[in-house]
Amino acid sequence: MIVILLLGSGILHAQSDKDEDQQTLYTLLYAKQYPQAKKIIEDKFLRSNDNSRKVIGYAYLVNYYSFSKDNEIKKIEALEKAKKLAKASKDELDDAYVEFGNALYYENLELNDPFVKSVNRSINIFSKYSDENFMLSVLYFIKYRFINRNYINVENEYVQSDIIQTNKYAKKSGNALLINHSYNILAYYYHKKFYENKTKTSDERTKLLDSADIYYQKSYEFAKKVIEPAAQKKALVTYFSNYSSLLLAITPLDKQKCLDMYNNVLKLSLGDTQLIDFTCGAYNDMGYLYEAMGDYKLSEKYYLKAYDIAITSNNLGLTNKIAVFDNLSRLYQRMGQYGKAFHLERRARKETEMSIEKLTNSTRSLDVFYRTERKNQLINQLEKEKKSLVRENLLYLGMMLISIVALIFLIRLTKFRQKLSMQKNELLEAEKQETQLILQLEREEKARIKAEQDLLVANQEKLKKIALTTSMRLNYKTSFIKDLKSRMNDKPDIKLQQILKEDQLNDNDFSEMENLIENIDPDFHKRLKEVSKSRLSNMDFKYASYLYLNMSNQQIANILKVDSNTVRVTKYRLKQKIGLGKDEDLQAYIQNLN
Repeated sequence: MIVILLLGSGILHAQSDKDEDQQTLYTLLYAKQYPQAKKIIEDKFLRSNDNSRKVIGYAYLVNYYSFSKDNEIKKIEALEKAKKLAKASKDELDDAYVEFGNALYYENLELNDPFVKSVNRSINIFSKYSDENFMLSVLYFIKYRFINRNYINVENEYVQSDIIQTNKYAKKSGNALLINHSYNILAYYYHKKFYENKTKTSDERTKLLDSADIYYQKSYEFAKKVIEPAAQKKALVTYFSNYSSLLLAITPLDKQKCLDMYNNVLKLSLGDTQLIDFTCGAYNDMGYLYEAMGDYKLSEKYYLKAYDIAITSNNLGLTNKIAVFDNLSRLYQRMGQYGKAFHLERRARKETEMSIEKLTNSTRSLDVFYRTERKNQLINQLEKEKKSLVRENLLYLGMMLISIVALIFLIRLTKFRQKLSMQKNELLEAEKQETQLILQLEREEKARIKAEQDLLVANQEKLKKIALTTSMRLNYKTSFIKDLKSRMNDKPDIKLQQILKEDQLNDNDFSEMENLIENIDPDFHKRLKEVSKSRLSNMDFKYASYLYLNMSNQQIANILKVDSNTVRVTKYRLKQKIGLGKDEDLQAYIQNLN
């Protein structure tokens, strides 16, 4: 039953890789389709009977409220509801989504330590589950986004690690929008490194641009695979905008290709209030391009279009506005229109002051959040004290019951230990007898092996003695043949038939010698073949056999009826075939071949 319940809970608690509602919601928030996103949050999550789905809904509600102003209280309320449900469920995945909501909240307030703690806690929990690649990619992305926005001099390896993790989990999740997004920030990372590493060699900087180009093209491939129209449109606009910026860094500058990219941005973004920042960016970049070309009239025209958007749009970020004001101010200085330039600088300062005031308001919102936290802690403390009083009343009764149960347990435990001790002693005795039997069998086996080895050694010694005896007989017969030849010289009338007969006897002796070698060491010829570097002839094997029987050069010459020099030459060639060095002894090598 427990296994069935666990399996059932796993099916009911869909994880992010399989949660189509959550992925659709993320896509709509990315595309700034806020009404549709709010509807999914309410219909698919907050109205669900599953409290875990509600926790997810409240976490994304924080994300939804982050895109609109004056909703700090609503974000705090959503977080509180998510925390309450997660506390009741005691499901760590619910805690992970609460920390995800906290991270989004702290990111908006640009609070470093709380943000890092929340995002890391969420990552640590989701990392335990195999089907949470979607959420892990989102978390690593917002971590990278926070660091990239707030810290200019952060170490590159930390930023790169978060980007790589974003891309890794995005590909595992299979979500086209996330994969597009991850390749986009990978390309932007190398694009940014190109500008930051001006001291590097030309080849190194070219490699950075090539990497950026490759990843931008991959982001474009997946942008086309995004199904939701508004999200695909934004993904494509992002690619054209970023890639046009990359083209400005490539030498020689392809002006027409840059303009084509800007026109692609304008074609998709013009008239779309959700993409107004891209429209403004395209006009601003076109003004910069014409300024670099020296065409100040066209440059002013596009800068002014960007300026009109900057002063009228509420959706444009401070950085984009300041960039427009700075570019137009610089152009007017070049054109000698210092009054207009001064006016733009004042406008940029005013926007900066307004941004600081906004940050102050955010800090006040954080104070509200902390006060709410303290209030909740006080309520929790009172609840704990109430529960503590109930526990104290039950404590004495519980202690009495525990004492009775403990006494019964100790009696039973003592009896059980006695029984266990007896069984243990019996088992030890049986093991001892078994060990003694094994040792006895091992001793008998060792004695048998030793007897066989001794017999083998005795047989080898016997065969060696036979070989030595045969060698002595062969020496004797060799001397006999020499004497016979000498007599032939002295007495020419000795019959030839008699000489041949004695020679045949000598050959028979050699055959017996070869058979004897086979009996003494059957593998001698086989091992000789294995160690030789070249193929051995029958004559080589004969010479090797004579050397194995410890015969001298003269003895071999007498048997084979050849000159002693011939024996030395043949031995030298045999030595080369075997592969011995100049200083190595052939006869000793053959005799020790085994």
